[in-house]
Amino acid sequence: MDKREVGRLIDYYAKESMTIMSVSLEERQPGMKYFGGRTGLYSGFIFPLSGNAKMWFDGMEYDMEPGMVVHAGPNMRLDRKVIGDKKWSYILVLYQVDHQKTADQYNFAEKHYMLRLVEQSGPLQEKLRHLERFWSSPGDLYKLRVKELWYGILNELFALVQHSEKDEGRLLLERLLDYIHDHYMENLSINRLAELHQINVNRLAYLFQKHLKISPGEYLNRYRLNQAKNLLNIFQNQMSIKEVAQRTGFTDPLYFSKRFKKYTGLSPSEFQRDS
Repeated sequence: MDKREVGRLIDYYAKESMTIMSVSLEERQPGMKYFGGRTGLYSGFIFPLSGNAKMWFDGMEYDMEPGMVVHAGPNMRLDRKVIGDKKWSYILVLYQVDHQKTADQYNFAEKHYMLRLVEQSGPLQEKLRHLERFWSSPGDLYKLRVKELWYGILNELFALVQHSEKDEGRLLLERLLDYIHDHYMENLSINRLAELHQINVNRLAYLFQKHLKISPGEYLNRYRLNQAKNLLNIFQNQMSIKEVAQRTGFTDPLYFSKRFKKYTGLSPSEFQRDS
């Protein structure tokens, strides 16, 4: 779910009034499989606490593990399978929207989607366990406490999702930089870099500008030129300018020499002589 969609999601739950229908702590044993079912009458959030499973809603697969939160709407095709040798536990919150105010295309209560938190939040888990205990307690005061606690949980959940978006951007940038550092000597283009990491070029450029204040192409060129400086320093006259260019990802020695002089103020041969 991208940033704009998360914004719409938050706006939806801020506007809509909902009634909690059930809160339960569920456990499924290793190897348990369930295929061909359907979700019930209500919408629901699934908060995995431990273990691992896979669930399919209307054929869409979701990994169900701590750090993920999955939502499903009513009357959807449901399949699930516990993965690994540990039991899978989760808290299931079922609810219904009281009076739909939002346009159908943004009716998130009727949709299935996943929210990624990067890692599970201890305070969020604790609040969920409190929610389950309060739900099971008798008395009107506990019902009020459940409602109060639930909106606090949603608020923390959406804050964690927004934070994880920022973390994901940084993590993706780190993977991009690692790839450049390992493959700069190859015929690597920005389009190829984006393709390998399954993102579009605009997204790639945005990450570099946001975090490094530089374009990805300029970063790649500067990294190659710095590696060229290292080679010229280490090998001095033992390596030709053409070989240095080829070893640092420049296929055209003339272009390499122009870029090098623009970057350092010296031609490669002058830099090599002064080293």
